[in-house]
Amino acid sequence: MDIHKPKPWHGWREFLKEYLIIVVGVLTALAAEQGVESLRVRHELSELKAALDRSVRYNLAGAAERVALAPCLDARIAHLRDKLAAAGETWRADPQAFAGPTSGALSTVPEAYHTPYYPMVMAGWQAALASRDISTMPIQSRGRYSQVFTTFDWFNTAQASEHAISGDLDPLSFDLRLTPELRAHYLDRLAALARLEALAVSNGRQVLATARSFGWVAERNQLAEMIADQRRFRGGCVQDVVP
Repeated sequence: MDIHKPKPWHGWREFLKEYLIIVVGVLTALAAEQGVESLRVRHELSELKAALDRSVRYNLAGAAERVALAPCLDARIAHLRDKLAAAGETWRADPQAFAGPTSGALSTVPEAYHTPYYPMVMAGWQAALASRDISTMPIQSRGRYSQVFTTFDWFNTAQASEHAISGDLDPLSFDLRLTPELRAHYLDRLAALARLEALAVSNGRQVLATARSFGWVAERNQLAEMIADQRRFRGGCVQDVVP
């Protein structure tokens, strides 16, 4: 069996030629690998942004709906406040009445104040923060997402607080003896509810304006359908909102 021994280089020129062939080959392979990785990163980042954009538009509809409901909610809080302030020792049942049926569920126990609830979608943003893909996103884009999702997260927390407070007001749906302590308690609960409502409207308007400046708007068809449903349920107090 013939054994082919490597041929010795004949001078520096031949050595450099062989060396350059090897170097160019390695660099070409590395460049190709880097190009493939760059394409993969761009593709994954594009998918991430598309998913986050869908969540932002969905959540903006909820923020806009909250602004649309402001006149209805403010009027109900003011009604209960004034009636409590003027009532004597006997409170007459005052369950909240509605213009029509709702597409959602209502409690079997009458409510004195019906709190709206629109769960803001946060899973996509939380998953993005836990993934390596977020590090490839330009810092300006990352800051914009962080800004709007921080507000959406506030809405989820605030709505949970509103539901807890409104539950304390349920006894006002029934006749009861109104002691000074109870009157003070219910007025305190209404004041807390009013503060959260004012913040919700303010934050809703602000996030709509901020998102619009970043190029995001709520889905118009989704928002129009939501407002129409709320008008059938709550009546003409529901106002139009520019998404």
